[in-house]
Amino acid sequence: MEDARAWQTLQSAGAVRGRHDVCELCGKDTFYGWLACQRGRLFRGTDGCADGEQRRDFVHVDHVVAANLFFIERPPVHGIFNVGTGTPRTFNEMVGILIKLLGKGQVEYIPFPEHLRGKYQNHTRADLSTLRNAGFTTIPETLEDGLAKAVEAWAKEQA
Repeated sequence: MEDARAWQTLQSAGAVRGRHDVCELCGKDTFYGWLACQRGRLFRGTDGCADGEQRRDFVHVDHVVAANLFFIERPPVHGIFNVGTGTPRTFNEMVGILIKLLGKGQVEYIPFPEHLRGKYQNHTRADLSTLRNAGFTTIPETLEDGLAKAVEAWAKEQA
């Protein structure tokens, strides 16, 4: 039962990219694939957004785990809880941080997929009010700190 509750909480965390999503360029998982290829493939602008300016509420997996543990360790709480930072950042910012951390890399803007037109959200931001009202007040890492941790882990795996 506890595991099921944790899984439901994780599922409601939103679009969390997994380590095993595959990079179209090199066949490796998406994040580590980007680090290996050092080329960020971002969507060209659409619906009023400039190239790579789509925004997401990027959150480090450690914060999602902390939220899950918070709910596992307490009496049952019911509801839908967004887990994020509450601060949307652009894909351009994310790739820029990675390029800075690695000291190299490039951005490639790819055509926006036709099958996503009218369905794609150009801007997401987690509304943390329900989560905060439930008592989870842990402050998430910044995008810069979270990416630095991920790059460090990748570098150790490459050694």
